[in-house]
Amino acid sequence: MRKKRDYMIDKTKCFNHRQSWTAEEDERLLTLSETHTDKEIAEVIGRTVPAIWNRRAALDSINLRKIDI
Repeated sequence: MRKKRDYMIDKTKCFNHRQSWTAEEDERLLTLSETHTDKEIAEVIGRTVPAIWNRRAALDSINLRKIDI
């Protein structure tokens, strides 16, 4: 089976699991980021650590765009 190239992957999907992130998961990620390590967050949410990093970066860029507008 052929894999999609990076430019073809939907940016709203988790790269590792191909599951969409829900609003609740986003909220938990932002809340837990203040007090927990990335490994602990990954275990609680059920995602991998790189998926946590990618989603946090995506949320940061979304928030920066909202501030600029």
